[in-house]
Amino acid sequence: MLEITMVLDFYPKPRGVAMEELIQNLTNLKIELSTLNAVELFGNDGSSHTFVFANRFKSIEIWEVDQKFENKLKKKFPYAKIRIIDSIKFLERDFNHDKFDFIVIDNPMNIFGLTSDGSYCEHFEIIKLVKKIMEKKSIVIFNVNTSPYGYDKSPMWKKRR
Repeated sequence: MLEITMVLDFYPKPRGVAMEELIQNLTNLKIELSTLNAVELFGNDGSSHTFVFANRFKSIEIWEVDQKFENKLKKKFPYAKIRIIDSIKFLERDFNHDKFDFIVIDNPMNIFGLTSDGSYCEHFEIIKLVKKIMEKKSIVIFNVNTSPYGYDKSPMWKKRR
């Protein structure tokens, strides 16, 4: 059973600031981050917020679908395990996955993916899969924009949302 212990709305603060506040809130709750294994499922180049928390955990994996970010991620996070994978397809596979105590999901605010139609839409595909990598007790961070914008530039996104 999943339990939500806190929901925080940091919009419109910059992500690095918002993540720093979230980490501080967890620290204030006496959560020992250094004992947890973390994963960022949509790493990009790590500059939006991953840099805030990556070195605070027992271990960190950063998953990113776009190979162009691999070298940047390895340089910024030499202690991290970098996986260049499609997070959603990887989790859809029917095998045992590594488990994590701290999971960050910050996918693009739009449709996205490596196909021309943008195979995925926001959190909708990953939300049903995240349980495959959760420990019995996990902290899952969904970065959600409560005021999305730009629908006019992407009618497919508006339709799917």
